[in-house]
Amino acid sequence: MAHPALPEEGINQMASSNEIKARIVGAEADRASVEQVLAAIGVTAKVGGSWASCPLCGRKRTDKTFKVNESGTCQCQKCQRPKNVLDLVMEIRGHKFLDAIAFVGEVIGLPLDRNGRPGVMPAKGARPAARDFRPVQAEPRRAIPVPAGKPRRSFVAPDGQEIQTFAPREGMQAELPSRLSSVPVDREARDRGYRILLDHLALKPQHRRWLNAKRGFGDGLIDRRLYRSLPKVADMAAAVDAAVAEMGIEVAVALPGLVVREVGGKPCWMLGARYSGSKDGGFPNQGETGDGLLTPVMDADGLVVALRVRSHVPSENGGWDKKVTWMSSNYAGGASPGAPFHHAVPGQLVDASTILVTEGEDKAQAAAEHFGCRALSLPGLNPAAGEAIVRELELVLSRYGDEIRAVGIALDMDPPSNLNATRDAFITISIVREFCARRGLEFAVGSWDGVKGKGIDDAIRAGAEADWLTGPEIDEHLTLLKGDREIELPRRNAGPAAGPDLLAELDVPVWDGSEDQAGAGELYRYDADGMPTGPVGWATSDPPAPGEAMQPAGQPNDETEADPGDFFAHLDAGPGDAPLPELNDLAVKDGQAGDVGGQVGLLNRGQMADRPGLPEVAFKLVGCPRFSVGRDGIFLSLGEDRGSRSVTMDPIVPVAVSRNLETGEEELVVMHWRRGAPGRWVTLRMDARILASRNHLAALAAHGLEVNIQNAGDLSLYLSVVFRLNGHLLPVMYSTSRMGLQEVDGRWMCLLGDRCISAAGVTAASRSDTGALAGALSFKPTGAGETALADIFSTKGTIDGQRELMALVAGFPKARVILNAALAASVVTLARRPGFVLDVYAPNGSSKSTLTRLAASTYGRADDSGGHVGQEIPWSSTLPSMELRGGTLGGLPMYIDDSKHLAGHGGGEKASSLIYTVGGGGKLRAEMGGTGTRSKKVMQTVAISTGESALAGLLPANDGGAKTRLLHVGHPIPVKSPEMAAVADKIKAGVHRHFGHLGTEWMAFLLSKLEAHDAHSSPGAFAKLLNDAIDAETMRLARKAPGHLSAARLAGYAAAINVAAGLASMCTVNMLDGSAVGLYPWEQELVDTVEYPEGGAPPAGVPVGRVVDGDIWAGMLEHAEDSAGDLKALDSVYAWAVANQTAFGGRFDPEKDRPRELLGVWKQDTREKPWVALYILLPALEGYLKQQGFVPSQVLAAWKEKGITKCDPGRVTTKSVCIAGSYPRVVAIKREALMAQENGEGQAPQRELALG
Repeated sequence: MAHPALPEEGINQMASSNEIKARIVGAEADRASVEQVLAAIGVTAKVGGSWASCPLCGRKRTDKTFKVNESGTCQCQKCQRPKNVLDLVMEIRGHKFLDAIAFVGEVIGLPLDRNGRPGVMPAKGARPAARDFRPVQAEPRRAIPVPAGKPRRSFVAPDGQEIQTFAPREGMQAELPSRLSSVPVDREARDRGYRILLDHLALKPQHRRWLNAKRGFGDGLIDRRLYRSLPKVADMAAAVDAAVAEMGIEVAVALPGLVVREVGGKPCWMLGARYSGSKDGGFPNQGETGDGLLTPVMDADGLVVALRVRSHVPSENGGWDKKVTWMSSNYAGGASPGAPFHHAVPGQLVDASTILVTEGEDKAQAAAEHFGCRALSLPGLNPAAGEAIVRELELVLSRYGDEIRAVGIALDMDPPSNLNATRDAFITISIVREFCARRGLEFAVGSWDGVKGKGIDDAIRAGAEADWLTGPEIDEHLTLLKGDREIELPRRNAGPAAGPDLLAELDVPVWDGSEDQAGAGELYRYDADGMPTGPVGWATSDPPAPGEAMQPAGQPNDETEADPGDFFAHLDAGPGDAPLPELNDLAVKDGQAGDVGGQVGLLNRGQMADRPGLPEVAFKLVGCPRFSVGRDGIFLSLGEDRGSRSVTMDPIVPVAVSRNLETGEEELVVMHWRRGAPGRWVTLRMDARILASRNHLAALAAHGLEVNIQNAGDLSLYLSVVFRLNGHLLPVMYSTSRMGLQEVDGRWMCLLGDRCISAAGVTAASRSDTGALAGALSFKPTGAGETALADIFSTKGTIDGQRELMALVAGFPKARVILNAALAASVVTLARRPGFVLDVYAPNGSSKSTLTRLAASTYGRADDSGGHVGQEIPWSSTLPSMELRGGTLGGLPMYIDDSKHLAGHGGGEKASSLIYTVGGGGKLRAEMGGTGTRSKKVMQTVAISTGESALAGLLPANDGGAKTRLLHVGHPIPVKSPEMAAVADKIKAGVHRHFGHLGTEWMAFLLSKLEAHDAHSSPGAFAKLLNDAIDAETMRLARKAPGHLSAARLAGYAAAINVAAGLASMCTVNMLDGSAVGLYPWEQELVDTVEYPEGGAPPAGVPVGRVVDGDIWAGMLEHAEDSAGDLKALDSVYAWAVANQTAFGGRFDPEKDRPRELLGVWKQDTREKPWVALYILLPALEGYLKQQGFVPSQVLAAWKEKGITKCDPGRVTTKSVCIAGSYPRVVAIKREALMAQENGEGQAPQRELALG
């Protein structure tokens, strides 16, 4: 299509945006061009002339506050804007940047090349008319040094240009390129490249200390955020070269921040940044000293999309140089990262309904960790910041939907004297506030004492309380920011209209699956507001299922030839739409796309021959009237005499329907062609909210979809109609926000990271909502806490390496209990039985956490080392966050570390609540789905807890129910020696190199057994076998503890572990050498059937392992009887007091045998009556209890709750009594609590009734 202002021969004489901007702004600005632009927008001020009335804030001709300089810069003494002529165009015309550039190009006769072809521009000083075009070659950006030698190979970069590769520099390993790509790689490749680069860099101790002190970040957060230090120039080349060799030159040439520079006279890979004072992209000061701090910028998916570098060179005044910039290759002809927002997610997401906006990546992360909510970092505060925040919030809302209900903004507390900052804050807050009001979101502005800290992070560290202003309070705050100035908000650019809303005019029947419609037996048409306009009879006697194609009565069905009808009779082109060529060569004609049930097909298979990858269903879809789809995109006919217009330049095709297992919500799965080298089909999912909203649809541009606010209406119309016509043809996929076992339409499947496991084997599964379409089950996280699950349950290393690690603990029976308990989670899930908690306790340094991490490596990543999130979650976490983790695990174990965090206020109640939830298979709190649907998750897991003392001792003393849901394993590795320390070190290193393979084989084995049994008998047959086996083993174990009140329940938990061990003995895996071996590298002893009563043996085919039995089982029962150890402690203390009674007042003659150390007092009312209490000095009692292995605080708390002791008011465990003229603190044990007869021989008392 020829441009209307140019002759046909001048169509290729176009320029880039930078070239057009250079003609009106900057040192090379052309005065004649500036004057042309000013005249075009109606500004009368003369270039370089006297002061004039401001076109933005001027109310009178006498307001002489505005001036335009010859360099294209502007200044207004009143409103302080705009900064240059281009800003003036955007303000007056309401354009975004590219639209303003295009407008300027039209005015000065230099059309914008939106396809990025090398541009040409008129000579400086010329005033070209529309048809008087004199091209001059533009000055190229600085090129990288070209390596010597012959090219090795070539490839096409993301910018579509060919790049040649050359041999590495001597001593290096990465190839060198002939040029860099001006277009960056996609987000996934960028994330991979940056993570590899960061793996080759280190964080210096001084930077870690700075982050600790200045930002208040802990080491765990610092590691998770992947902070790194900029290496010295002398070390940079080697580190970057190794990273490039690992990521590949195809990624490196398009990764912003990687450049080729000459070092020592020869080219090599280096890092580059965008400093205003550095023409060669070097790092001022810190590049030589290595004092720069690299900060990764992550998007909503946790992908690293950019790097920022902060200079940490001491300044003259003793502070720090605050120069911060982006890692960029733009100055060398490479790619720029742009200015993306950082999406900060706390380690524990407490408030998922709120999102906070602040300035800077570190401030956003600090705020997210402090408030427990998501936070966005604004790259910089300026008059355009408000619109940038609104665009980013649109992306966030399209991702999380109705989950987000409140937005808070916390900008720096700049002093009123900083006029530019307060003006920009006023504009930003006003725009975001308007947006929130329009979207029905709560809005608040953070305010605090600026003396205590300028930024929100400074305020948090200083302990300053932030006031969150709402309603009239925001008005007062804006008044303070504004002062006595007149500040006008920028004109918002709504863009050209995309035509009227045509959903009502389509008149396509819709059924939403509601009972009201189904009961009425009628299908309703809906208008643009979603209101029914009248019923349409069913085509068949029964209403269609939700999602099926809707056929009104009297319309063709699948058995007759369809007449698409003139659905678009009233369609008009939107304002400003330029007519495209006629539809003669673009329209789909009968038979062109193949015969689809006698109807016109949507796609032509021949046109897509050079774009393989579409599933077969795409070629069976029925075509849309007036829409044509081909390799050149989607076109919309405007009528017989009016031609057509382009909707997209690349095809977008629906291929499936995705149904969420938790909420039941359905999404349309589409594939769109993404250009590149090579191009590929990319998958996106769209729910009903996205399809119905142009704004939501336009937000998908962030995922590579070719859509903006101009074409979003047409695209929404196209997708809606295709879906309604072809819903019954599209296959149904399933998505879930859980990992592990999932029941899908009556059949079990398992999702582990990027692996979908079924009875048929292991296949690839989608890791995110934009992943590749593969398999029937895909992972779709609904929040930050679930996003990391795909990485947690990934694989690394080999299965041989995993089995070698397991062999290190083969000789420790209690260690094997832990490993088989990890497998038992899937057994109880398939058997539909409640889970339980396995408590592993031992003193610090006894390798208990190492063992649990070894068990966790069965399914995936064990801990959070290397910046990754692991399976472990600490007991210090909030109860909702722990429930959230457990609710995302289907038949997978949950690991909770460090129970000492429960010792504080409310810790025991938190642990008790979680134990009940796990042990009861309880439902969790209702969660908000993507479109507001309430959904609940059931916890199907076995929790494995670790701590230095028994978990039962940390629970409320009167909570016997929680204690009977615990299995205790104390001191799993009883020997503490240098040899065992070496074994522990091997395991710690090994679980980071090998994980995830054994769990995959175990799940595949279980599902194949389930499929075989259910197919041979009936659905549920395998679950019945598992239940029969567990019941039989439960009876065997319970008979070993007659009279024990909790034996039956605990035996059920232990039986699940033994059944899992027996099944694991049947599971075989293939080693790298092809040999088949057992899942675990040891011979599992099985329980003989003769140990069961007649008729009570487990069913054949389900062996039972002897894992929990003998002394281990006896120890578990003993803990259940006296979980906190308080009764044993009472017996022990009484025996100790009797043995040392001469050290107690009342039991010795003060004149003859006074003790060297007084331990307490045997309290008597009178000499004639028996003693009434035993008073023991607190230090003496605590010392004895510690010596005997008890935890004094737990024992004393339990004694008080059971009424064993009496305390002074306000005291937790002690009483103050007079002993030898002083008043020390003592523990007073009641005589009636002991209920013993004093015999003077130190024998344990015999209790006659329950204590309490």
